[in-house]
Amino acid sequence: MWAMIFLCTGLRRGEQAALRAKDIDFQKDELKVKDAVEFIVNQPHLKGRPKTEASIDTVPILSILKPSLQRLCAGLQPNEFIFGKDKPLTKTQIYKRWKKYCRTIGYDFNGHQLRHAYAKILYEAGVDVKTAQRLLRHADFKTTMNIYTEFSKAMTDKSVD
Repeated sequence: MWAMIFLCTGLRRGEQAALRAKDIDFQKDELKVKDAVEFIVNQPHLKGRPKTEASIDTVPILSILKPSLQRLCAGLQPNEFIFGKDKPLTKTQIYKRWKKYCRTIGYDFNGHQLRHAYAKILYEAGVDVKTAQRLLRHADFKTTMNIYTEFSKAMTDKSVD
């Protein structure tokens, strides 16, 4: 589920680690991003806010993600973390689970690459750059523009070939 949430929401690692059951609204099909975890000597510490003010937002829950997310949240109390329950996972716990997942599927990649894959899905679906900026929760329009420009160049090069 860790990988699926990265791919379908574009959340950052710290944002995902801080997700609680109360942050997920299945009626509105949205996920509230309002907190993040930072790791200090492997231990998770809630920062009280995500990376930037632009990161505080809602993210749509895609239909492909919703059933799995509902199963993951089943039985959780509102204040429980969706990964870790009573407290967020440690950096080591996340790392070990991620490595096991990568070995199982036969690929080695990281969550930030899935965040970029989410951006590419938005681009290929024709989502305009301003909407993508909001969905990716970039504080600076230029960050989103640079990613979209990179995708556009790759598509142009492919077309030329």
